[in-house]
Amino acid sequence: MKAWGKHTLHGGRIRLWSAAGVAVLWEMKEVYTHHDLARLGYFKTVLDEAGIANLIRHESLYNLAVPFAVMPSLCVRDDEDYERALELLRSHAESPPVSGADWSCASCGEAVPASFDSCWKCGAVRAAV
Repeated sequence: MKAWGKHTLHGGRIRLWSAAGVAVLWEMKEVYTHHDLARLGYFKTVLDEAGIANLIRHESLYNLAVPFAVMPSLCVRDDEDYERALELLRSHAESPPVSGADWSCASCGEAVPASFDSCWKCGAVRAAV
C-alpha cells in the first residue's frame, strides 16, 4: 500500500495525493461524518460487506490532541457507489429499536442487552424463547 500524503477537500470531493505530491491516487466523496469512531467503523463494515470501496478519513488525527476540530469522515471511492452507500447507511441508521427485555446468558449468567443475539462475554447464543 502506498503512503498517503495530504488530503484536500474540493466541493465535497476529497483528493488523496501521493506523498511526493505528484499523482492523484483517487478522489472520494464523504458519506458520513461523526465523532464516534465506533459508529464510523460499523458503517464502514456495512459498506465493506456491500462491496463498496471506502475509507475513514482523519481517523488517526482525531485521536491526537490538536488545536483544531477534526472530525473523522467515511468516504466512498467511486461516484457510482455514492447514492447506494447513502441509502445503505440511511437504512442502518434508521433501523427500528429492538423490543424486548435484556436477558441472562444461560452459559455464564452475564446480563446481556436485548439487542444482542449472543452473549458479549462468552459468545453463547441466546436460547429460543
